Amino acid sequence: MKMNVKHLEDEKCLRAEIEGRLDTAALERVVHEMNALMDRYQCRKVLYDLRQVEVALETHEIYYLPRQMREEGGADVKRAVLFPAQSEQDFSFFETVSANQGLNTRTFSKEEDALDWLLE
Repeated sequence: MKMNVKHLEDEKCLRAEIEGRLDTAALERVVHEMNALMDRYQCRKVLYDLRQVEVALETHEIYYLPRQMREEGGADVKRAVLFPAQSEQDFSFFETVSANQGLNTRTFSKEEDALDWLLE
């Protein structure tokens, strides 16, 4: 898995482009690294571009991901997630579970929609 993160100063958000195989180990690394970058830049808005990932997660792993994000200090983060077209059902489930965990997370298929929501 490869991750490229940019700090968008004018928008006061981070943009993380992730590509490759997305499994539990990769997600743990992403959550840990992004939390450190959010602290470094004092930024609580993130756009995750996952359109180039191969989702290698079981339903139960997706279910527990929001809890992990919340427990690691991410309860106050606003997240917009761009998902690959073939994984729409998985990301819709992730959005629902995130909302149930009290996280401010939405999933999108179009970048413009994601940025509009994130920056409002």
